Amino acid sequence: MPRRPIPVIRLAASLFISGFAIPVAYPAETPRAPSAASQPAADALDGWEELMKSRQPGQAHKRLDALIGDWDIHLKIFAGNNVIQKQGAVHYEWKLGNRFVLEEGSAVLEDDEAFQWMGLIGHDNARKVYTVTWADNGDTISETGVGKLDASGRTLTFEGAHKLPGGAEQR
Repeated sequence: MPRRPIPVIRLAASLFISGFAIPVAYPAETPRAPSAASQPAADALDGWEELMKSRQPGQAHKRLDALIGDWDIHLKIFAGNNVIQKQGAVHYEWKLGNRFVLEEGSAVLEDDEAFQWMGLIGHDNARKVYTVTWADNGDTISETGVGKLDASGRTLTFEGAHKLPGGAEQR
């Protein structure tokens, strides 16, 4: 008697080998057509084009073009009541379909310690604000901020806060 193939079904199961559970997923042999119940109703599509447009880079993103390239910078690091000022360099490039600008910077501190950071700058079309997240090799926190352009369109200022050891907040 010939053996019949075991039907392949869509499910997740665990296969036990020597006491270890290994997740196993079995794909369906053929994809199923979506049912009428899973199709969006016509009224649910009313804002679809607007939503899709809001996900695309726009004029606010184009303003970030001015950052792209390599720059020498004057760096101010605020540590409590102290301000450390150093020269550094930063590189900016577009990422993720010109939706975000990646910032990579470096400077040398007083004790010849290399200070490096990365940032991701973008514009949130829904909230109509610029956003940033920074991280550096001098700490384990990431800092986030929300920014706006000044009236001239040449200065982008971010505001944010993070917790210091002991719970105090630094802006």
